[in-house]
Amino acid sequence: MSIESQFKMAAFQTAVEQRDAAVVCDQLSAAQFVLIHIQESGDSDSIDGPDADDELGALTADVDDQPCLVAFASQDHATRFVDQQRDLFASDDEVGGFVVSGQVMLDYLSEEYGLLINPESDDACFVDRDLIGDVLDELGLE
Repeated sequence: MSIESQFKMAAFQTAVEQRDAAVVCDQLSAAQFVLIHIQESGDSDSIDGPDADDELGALTADVDDQPCLVAFASQDHATRFVDQQRDLFASDDEVGGFVVSGQVMLDYLSEEYGLLINPESDDACFVDRDLIGDVLDELGLE
């Protein structure tokens, strides 16, 4: 079963439009997502030390002056995004992806961040940080 088959984008978008935090929470928690990690050349010499490579950071963006985590509902969406947005990445950057459960993604998502799912696609969806805050409240993660 693919990642995408577990995530119902149309129902999710409706819940976001209606600002239904309970449904958004249920949909995100039950799904899996692909996050993009960019390792810039020379990252091993970062100020965090040589073990910093063991930690994965995910791609973020700004939407409506809000920082947001960028996530993809499938590997295909992530691959298309990277292929179409090559100008965002330096030629010597290593771009990879990793799969996380929606629950884990929410556990690490700060209420100061929104969530952008499937950017640059026909079914892109932005969840602003206020709604994310309500979702985190639903989970008791505020």
